[in-house]
Amino acid sequence: MNAPMLMRTLDKVGIKNPIICANINKIGFRMCGGMQAYDELIRKHQCRLIAMSVFASGALPPQEALEYVCAHPQIESIVFGASSRKNISQTKQLIDRLTSDNELSSLPAA
Repeated sequence: MNAPMLMRTLDKVGIKNPIICANINKIGFRMCGGMQAYDELIRKHQCRLIAMSVFASGALPPQEALEYVCAHPQIESIVFGASSRKNISQTKQLIDRLTSDNELSSLPAA
């Protein structure tokens, strides 16, 4: 639940370039350690990041939420939940539009 602290701990024990799945969203929802610590983690890019809770449990509209996450090319993947096949497809299409030049756009559609 605290990716920046986890990264410091992994670094201390010598684990390099780990894959970390963490809450990353525009409003800091469930981002223990604070937005500043996560911004630093993302900027340093010492790990492979998978973003989850990008919609902050529905507090953010999809376009706004994904614009924020997709603006960070260091984030390699996005985990999201959707209530229907149509919503999955729409979300995937939006991610593709926002990440046309990075690896997220190669994710398969559900």
